[in-house]
Amino acid sequence: LPVPMGNTDRVIPNKVKLKCNENMLEVDGLLYLGIQYVPLRAVAEMIGISVEWKDGEKPQVILHASNRLALSVDN
Repeated sequence: LPVPMGNTDRVIPNKVKLKCNENMLEVDGLLYLGIQYVPLRAVAEMIGISVEWKDGEKPQVILHASNRLALSVDN
């Protein structure tokens, strides 16, 4: 989510505890306008999904079994 210029005071960095089954993981997150954001890679890997991240390439790919999800990330 792009933060509008001048509104960075609304972004609150925080620690978030993720739990999946019995696994716990603490990650760096952001709270912005009442919405909690967490790193996609941390969530995907926690549930057993691998993530391919290749610098400079779009889209990025998340793999689960034979399914592929391509995400385009703007700079």
